[in-house]
Order: sequence, then C-alpha cells, then structure tokens
Amino acid sequence: MKEMLYKNINMKSGLVLIVILTLMVWGGYNWQEKRQYEDYITNYMMSDELWQVTHSSKKAMNVMEEVTSTKVITPEQASTLSSEFTRIHELTWKYEGMAHEFDRVGERDNLSIGSETSMVAKDIASYFKNMAYELKEAKQLSTEKLKRYQSVLMLTSGWYQVDQEVLGPDTMERLKESGIKGDLWVDYLKALQISTVKTVKSIPVEVEILDFDAYLG
Repeated sequence: MKEMLYKNINMKSGLVLIVILTLMVWGGYNWQEKRQYEDYITNYMMSDELWQVTHSSKKAMNVMEEVTSTKVITPEQASTLSSEFTRIHELTWKYEGMAHEFDRVGERDNLSIGSETSMVAKDIASYFKNMAYELKEAKQLSTEKLKRYQSVLMLTSGWYQVDQEVLGPDTMERLKESGIKGDLWVDYLKALQISTVKTVKSIPVEVEILDFDAYLG
C-alpha cells in the first residue's frame, strides 16, 4: 500500500515537474520571440518607415509651397500630393496602433496618442487622388481655394518642423539607437498630433478633423 502511495506521489511530482519545465520553456520561447520582434521593428521597420514620414512631409510641403506661390496646380502635383499624404497616413496610422500594442499610451507614460494626423492625411490624400484623376491640365486656383490650400501647407510645415525638432538630421540612426522601447518614436507621434490639432484649430472656419476633405472640396 505504501509502495503504491509513494509511486503515485512520485508520478504526480514528475508530472508537476514536467508542467513547470514546459511552462519555463514556453515562457522563455515567448520572451525570445518578443525580443526578436522588437529588434526587427527597431532595426528594419521603424527607423526606415518613420523616416519615410519625415521625407513625405518635406516633399508634400515643397509641392504645396510651389502650388500656393504660383496659384496653379497641375495633375502631376496632385498625383504627387496624393502619394505623399497616403504614405503619411498609412505609416502614422500603423505606428499610432503600435503605440497601443506596446502599451505606450495612457496613464503609464502620461501620453495620449490619437489618430488625428493619420486621419487628416488620409482625407487630404483622398482629395488630391480624386483631383489627379479628374484634372486634365493645370488649373488656376481661386482665392478661396488658395486659402484652403494654405491650410494644407501649414499642416505640412508643422509636421516638417516636428521632424526637425524631435528627430533632427540623423533620423534613422536616432530611431535605431532609441529603439521601440525608447521614447523617441512616441514623442514624435505625440508632437505630430499636437501640431495637427493646433493647425486645424487655427483655421478661421470650423473644420472637422475627420472630414478634412470636405473642407478642401
């Protein structure tokens, strides 16, 4: 009887040990997998993709400066603006979501990252995409339309200023050095959001952030 009891105890102990070892291996694997995922994002995704946001902000700003100074927009310019604002939308949307995925928003870091920048960029991209499709030749801008385009220029200028102030000239290297666990990319998204909201609020007429294309139209 005692032998059976000891045997059962040993079997249970063995099972418990197997479960513990399995959990340790599984936990170690998950930790390693998460670490590899973070390294991949830092070294191959984040630095390059957020650099593309800064590049597109500058390019869109340059085109808008040309459009507002000449008071004319061409199909080629409309197409370029559509592409650049689409890139800004897609990548800021992606990293705004990633900020939530990595728990980098809310009370823990006293940060709040919304989707204002990506939504405004999406609306502007849609507006210029439709224009590029419909426009057959260069078009003279009315005074009212010019005022609205200047608001777009203000947005891109604000984003470019954020790029310079938060990221500086060595964008990719600084993002790689800071990494996904660092604050740099979060600070960048936060600053973009603040700039976007500030610019939209400065427009003389009331504009809905989620309906910016209606304002342009």
